[in-house]
Amino acid sequence: MFLGVFLLVYITYHSYSIQKLFLLIFKRIFDVWAIFFMVPSMTLFSIFLKYNFLPKDHIWEYRTHNEFANFEINIYWEVAIIFAMILSFPLLLCYANFSGEIRHSISKKVINARAHSKINIQIALFTWFLPIFYAILAEDYIIYFQLSILTISILLSIETLILLPYFSIYCNCVQLLRLSFIALVSFSFIFGYALDNSLVISFLAIILGLSSIKITIFLTRKFYSKIKPEIPTNLSEINSEYDLEKSLRFVLCSSDNEHKDQIIQIFQSFFIKNYTLRSRLQAIWIANYCIFALKDESLAKIKLSQVKKVSDWSLEGKYQEYLCNKNILEINKSECEQFINYLQHLNWIKKEDKTLCWNLLTFWEEITSLTPDLPKIIQGLGYIHHEISYLNTAYHQLTTKFFKSRESIALYATYLKNIYFDMEKSVLLEAKLRSFDKIAGNAAYDYSNFSYFSGVNGILISSAEEDDFGEIFFANKKFGEVVQCPLHSIIGNNLLNFLPSIYHTKIKENANYVSNFGSSSEIDLTEGLFLISPANILTECTAICYLTSINNFLVTSMTFKPILANHEIALIMENGEIFCHSINFFKPCRTCYDLQGLFIKNLFSDLESIDLQDFVPYPVPAFQKGAYVVQAYKDYHVFKIYYLLLINDPKEILKWKGFIHHSSHEEDLSKSNEMEISLFKAFEDEEINIADHNIYDTETNLDPHKDSISHNSLDAIENFLSEKIEDEKSIISQGSPKYRFFKMIGISSRSINILHIAFIISILSVIATNIGVLFYAIYNVDYVSNMDLPVAVGKTAKLLQATGFIAHTIFLVASSGTPFAAQIVKIMTPGLAGKVMSVESLYLNITQELDKWDYCSGLSTFTDEHISIWEIEGEPYKKKSNLLNAISQFIRYGNAILQKLNSSEDISKEVSFVELNGFGEAFQFSNQSMYDIISCQKDIMDDFKTKMLIFLILGVAVLAICVCCMIPFCYSTIKIENNLWNNIRDKTFNCYFELTQLSIERLTTVHYEPEIMLDNARPTKKKYKFNIYWKYLWRISLYFLLVSTFSIINITYFYEKCTDYLSKRPEIIRDLINGQIVYTGLGVWTIKAFSDNMLLASNALVNIIPFSNSESVWQETITKISLFKTHLRQPKYSSILSDDFKNEYFENGNVALSDVFIYGKNTGQNILEFDSYFIVYSYPGFQLWLNWLITLGKSSDSFDVLTDEIDKYSQSKIDDQMNIIFIVLVVFIIISIFMYLGLYLRFFKREKKYLQKINSVMRIMPH
Repeated sequence: MFLGVFLLVYITYHSYSIQKLFLLIFKRIFDVWAIFFMVPSMTLFSIFLKYNFLPKDHIWEYRTHNEFANFEINIYWEVAIIFAMILSFPLLLCYANFSGEIRHSISKKVINARAHSKINIQIALFTWFLPIFYAILAEDYIIYFQLSILTISILLSIETLILLPYFSIYCNCVQLLRLSFIALVSFSFIFGYALDNSLVISFLAIILGLSSIKITIFLTRKFYSKIKPEIPTNLSEINSEYDLEKSLRFVLCSSDNEHKDQIIQIFQSFFIKNYTLRSRLQAIWIANYCIFALKDESLAKIKLSQVKKVSDWSLEGKYQEYLCNKNILEINKSECEQFINYLQHLNWIKKEDKTLCWNLLTFWEEITSLTPDLPKIIQGLGYIHHEISYLNTAYHQLTTKFFKSRESIALYATYLKNIYFDMEKSVLLEAKLRSFDKIAGNAAYDYSNFSYFSGVNGILISSAEEDDFGEIFFANKKFGEVVQCPLHSIIGNNLLNFLPSIYHTKIKENANYVSNFGSSSEIDLTEGLFLISPANILTECTAICYLTSINNFLVTSMTFKPILANHEIALIMENGEIFCHSINFFKPCRTCYDLQGLFIKNLFSDLESIDLQDFVPYPVPAFQKGAYVVQAYKDYHVFKIYYLLLINDPKEILKWKGFIHHSSHEEDLSKSNEMEISLFKAFEDEEINIADHNIYDTETNLDPHKDSISHNSLDAIENFLSEKIEDEKSIISQGSPKYRFFKMIGISSRSINILHIAFIISILSVIATNIGVLFYAIYNVDYVSNMDLPVAVGKTAKLLQATGFIAHTIFLVASSGTPFAAQIVKIMTPGLAGKVMSVESLYLNITQELDKWDYCSGLSTFTDEHISIWEIEGEPYKKKSNLLNAISQFIRYGNAILQKLNSSEDISKEVSFVELNGFGEAFQFSNQSMYDIISCQKDIMDDFKTKMLIFLILGVAVLAICVCCMIPFCYSTIKIENNLWNNIRDKTFNCYFELTQLSIERLTTVHYEPEIMLDNARPTKKKYKFNIYWKYLWRISLYFLLVSTFSIINITYFYEKCTDYLSKRPEIIRDLINGQIVYTGLGVWTIKAFSDNMLLASNALVNIIPFSNSESVWQETITKISLFKTHLRQPKYSSILSDDFKNEYFENGNVALSDVFIYGKNTGQNILEFDSYFIVYSYPGFQLWLNWLITLGKSSDSFDVLTDEIDKYSQSKIDDQMNIIFIVLVVFIIISIFMYLGLYLRFFKREKKYLQKINSVMRIMPH
């Protein structure tokens, strides 16, 4: 068993999947290397399990009983101490966490440590052979096993302290604490073993372990201070952690700016060559260096993405990765990271916006159909209202968090105008957009300003992985304009298809260098960037490109601006061959075909004789008079780049002639750009006016009088909008914004509030009525034992059902004539709607049911003579309701017993224990003669019916109040139906027509990109209330599975313990008599030290009730009782009875056990002769404890009969209950499986439903 425990610990420590589970637990609680203490803690815990929970004779078979007696301690106190110790170590080590140590080392520019692999091999061997040592030595030679562990762990601790094998001082501290803690546990065990006291092991291990933490850290730092730095060797000679540490120590002592590239190269070269060895933590070290020294979040994520390249990963490395990710969050994110996060949120909100538009169209289609479905309309109305409010909040949060984004503000403005109908806020956002356009227009020509959120820059995000390098995940419209391709054909395409082939190798090499050896996340594009479209159009751009990692996936984020000069470009190789060119490069020569592969000298023969470093005017004969082409040249890698500027204006030609020979190429470009910027500014106001007109164009199109509006006049448009805003204000100004959608279809906010209040009152009234009936029934029914509970519940079922009928009947009557209310009732009370019953007929049915309870039918075999002597002394029973229950139980069980007495010779074989016990308990609660009980039955029933009538009258009064409260509710439902059906053409058709157009328009304008990569950190969304149970479905299923599995394991274990106890019959008899065994009904035996005597454990001992009018029977009864006492006085019985029991029972003659009854058989002359004794032992609070049947016959001289009955009865009880429990657990598991399948099918059918929505909407779209 304990070998299995150690193997489990070992597998857990070396299994990545199990480590993840522990990591998720510990990293959220302690934020330290808590998992490193799992092995020694489990070792100590296993030792205590071994010496406390295994059978003692198995463990201590080589020790005497006296030696073992001194070793007893409190088990629960031990377990509490061990768990406290396990949790205290990580908390005490919080101040020396890994991130703090790295930050301290880099800030001090000193890393004093030496790496060595010898200690790692030894520790690995020790971890491997620890379970083997335990299997060989622990069972028979426990002391030798502990001595061997103590010796090995001490030697390893000393060697670790001398060699210091890890790069980080904290790693060495943790390793030393692990080894020293194992040694201290072994020492504590040896010391406690010598003293024969296991409590010494607990306290000694805790005291020594806690005191050694500070000493271990102090010694580690002391040894670090004695190490001197060494000069770094060549990078090619770094083949071990020792060489790596020497190099790092030197470069970290120098300036960061001077050696930061060298540090990255040292790290990465060693990691690439030796990543399968112990050096797999190198990627973590590089990432920490990037965080604390370089302050580059993207570069740190790139280094962390290399962790997945390591095949053999450990929990140590995984926890380091977690700490590194946590440190990354402390750095301010770059604009690139913020933009990627923004894309994730925006893409998700766009999909929700589009789904809302589909739902709007579906809702209006259902409303205008010939056979509308009212429940579907009501549910759709609520869902749309929920989605509108939620999207308004989501848009507001998005524009607040990413306030620089123009696209999100534009979408929010159209949403407020078209869906939410908040025109004031929409106009404010549109004014903000106009200011954004002005700023963006000025920034469009600033080639040094690259912004992700301005909307004027081209943005491209693609994969940087080796397998799918260049796969495009995201591109904005600006990129599509440059390459002249739609976005749907760009996303999923490859970046290399839009670059000249010379870039393919170059950009891969640059990305690979940044990933492995770069000291910055920026990819070098200083030589320029050229984009080529599928139509062979070449565009020169200025660009900036970053490499980053998202979920350990390398991506490139590129931002670029096309140069605005109207140059036609050609890339020509050194030998003069045309490699790539713009489509209009040779248009002046009327050679518009593809010139790739031709030579430039074939077209321009005198180009080679001209100094190509300056702009040179070159006449083109094919042009008309006065036309010139100015060309220039610059080097790019192995290419010569020709710029051809086409000029048709003679004035511009003269300007170029004036500065051609006095300007460099760069100055000419800047002048050309300045000219174009001035040209842009000249038309700036005109473009803004056009933008203003375009913003309000959708509003004007919706107006039926749009032909009368002058589209060329901005004042006319603003006047029209102001009038429309005032009209909509008058429509929606009567309530809060959340009811605006309802007001569009004519429902007031007051009606909605009344509807909600009426719903709440009605539901609460029905629930209160049913709960009141249930509590009244429970209060007036005395449950004598657990066996009577189903009977009592069955008798009150008619009453509960009848009262429920009243509540639901009145509810239906109140809402009669309103199909909307009937649908709500059907949803709220499934299965009960439609059962109409009047109060009079209902009470008549209840009375008939009560009259069927015939309590006197079982008295036919009894005579007045029998009844007259059936009297007992005692305190009168006061509660008539309990008396009524006692009568029913008495007659039911008594009639069954008498029938068997008349038909059987041996009562002990025919009369069951349940009948005897029920009969005796019912009779025990009676305090007067049977005649008086029967005579008062009618009064009891009348009193009971009177109380029920009062209660029903009160219930009717409560429900009448509910009816009064539901009158406004019914009025609201009628108003809703009138608005939806009678006045639909007048009030909702225009709204339907407008919303349909707006929804179709948004479906065509709101685009979202396929989520290939951007699937991280979405905002949470609350489910609509009709489908809210799906949110908790997986939690309920998981709970069922866990509870079922845990219950099966525990019940199986306790079932074996039960069987083991039942095999020891003498012990079970002793514990039964002394009151130490409690049978809980779950197959579990629990030892309880209540008392060691029968008298104190119960309230009474014996109460004998004779059933005869014959003196001979009385004498025979007394003789039998004396014989019973004589049996108990025998030495073999007397030894197991307490002194208090013998004094009370034998000497004082006090017979006080209230739950013991003696019965006999019927001889035919109505004289009861006792043939055997039936003793039923009862204790209040433990119902199943009284179910032990002890049978003693006349010839019983021992406990053989007793033990046989106990074995048979208890084993059958356990088997029956175990079968029931296993059936319940199997049912739980089956339910869980079906719930999982239902959840899966629900998501599987979602796409199908989405397609159905599309088809239904297409039917109402205009062709």
